[in-house]
Amino acid sequence: MLSTVRRVLSSPRLRAGFVAFHAAAVVLLSLPTGAVSDERWKSKGTQADLAEWGSGLGEGNDFALWFRRVAKGYADVRGVVVAPFSLYAESTGARQGWAMFSSPQRYPAEVHVDAKVDGHWVPIYRPHDPTAAFDAVFLAHHRLRKFQGRFAREWKGKRFQEFAAYLAKRALAAHPNAEAVRVRLERKQSLPPEAVRSGLKAKGSYEVTHVFDRPGLP
Repeated sequence: MLSTVRRVLSSPRLRAGFVAFHAAAVVLLSLPTGAVSDERWKSKGTQADLAEWGSGLGEGNDFALWFRRVAKGYADVRGVVVAPFSLYAESTGARQGWAMFSSPQRYPAEVHVDAKVDGHWVPIYRPHDPTAAFDAVFLAHHRLRKFQGRFAREWKGKRFQEFAAYLAKRALAAHPNAEAVRVRLERKQSLPPEAVRSGLKAKGSYEVTHVFDRPGLP
């Protein structure tokens, strides 16, 4: 394989052809795939975007139906166009299976952790809260933030339960006086810019709650 690559790069014509092929692959494979899956299409963020665009254009719900047909047609055409480059992307690892900045997150979700001490629930982790900063550095890691972001966009109940159990284990080890740990997922709607500037805070509600008792306690 390496010798073949060397022969290709040693020839000016073959090298130019390879560069052109690579450039075409990068450009075509970077074309967005679009939100065509049923799960993503039904997400609150996608529906909010479509409702706003449809209202602005005076089309209402008809816009969402038309837009999905267009998105499906585009995805089908894209699949045919990029097919010759798919094997190259797989072989080199030059893949990007996610879209950057595809849509603003209007309904973000936050992971909250509480410890039960003397029969009372005490907050031990809240994002950006220095008074409840258990494992804040760990949870703020960019990979963990991306992982948690998926709970808002594409709900994965089993993944959240496993993540909650892992956090609870760490929390019980770090708080020996805790009788139990509660891990919850709070979802809220993002406020418009003028509301944020006025000092208002978004209010959310808890969608999922997992409670883990300390092993050995009655």
